[in-house]
Amino acid sequence: MKPGPNKIIECPHCGTLHKFGTLLSGNTFNGRVWTDGYAFYPMLPAVPEVTKCSKCDFIFFLRTAVEVGEYDGWRWPPRQPERSVPQEWYRAPDIMFLGTDDYYLALSKQLYSNRGEEIYLCLMAWHATNHQLRQLPATSRTVTLLKTRNRPTATQENVVIASSTTVRILDRLLDLLDDLIPDERILKAEALRELGRFEEALDTLKDPFPEELQELASLIRTLAEQGLFQVMELPRNQETLLNEI
Repeated sequence: MKPGPNKIIECPHCGTLHKFGTLLSGNTFNGRVWTDGYAFYPMLPAVPEVTKCSKCDFIFFLRTAVEVGEYDGWRWPPRQPERSVPQEWYRAPDIMFLGTDDYYLALSKQLYSNRGEEIYLCLMAWHATNHQLRQLPATSRTVTLLKTRNRPTATQENVVIASSTTVRILDRLLDLLDDLIPDERILKAEALRELGRFEEALDTLKDPFPEELQELASLIRTLAEQGLFQVMELPRNQETLLNEI
């Protein structure tokens, strides 16, 4: 991973300064990916497209914020702060990923300006809902889901349908996603599976996918056939998981 400069932006509403780091290069080593499309890469940290002001709570897309400047905040070995950089830049808070309620609010207020931004907000709200399941250890989560699928437990609660707001957001996402775009069709199949609409999910998976999506499609298909609705982490050895199922 090779860090780039810190960017300084202003909140479009109140002008409060915020900062975020950039990367010149990174990699996906030790990455973790889930069936809902969420991914975490330690050596390739994501920057949110939408954030919230730390002072006035205004939610905004980064593209709407004025970029005030940048500075080399990732120097190694550490050096003294650059004299030409205003001290308030160093003190500026980092931008943040939103919480579930914030995504709900952004969607209800229609803070998006196009289809892509609305899809992004729907996806982020869905991912945020599933984050509580991502906290479970991968091994115990897999074993619990596979071994006790006919005996509902606390860990098997469907967190998606437990929230009527998330269900409405996923229904909207299903309307937005295009079946002719493979990346969107596979997300549609996963959303249907997590909603418990297994037959619709399987029907969405009928047409072939490009090679890079075939393993994921196979996993979602198998989970839907087994009546499993939880988000699942993609195993590094997918063959092992499929054999266990």
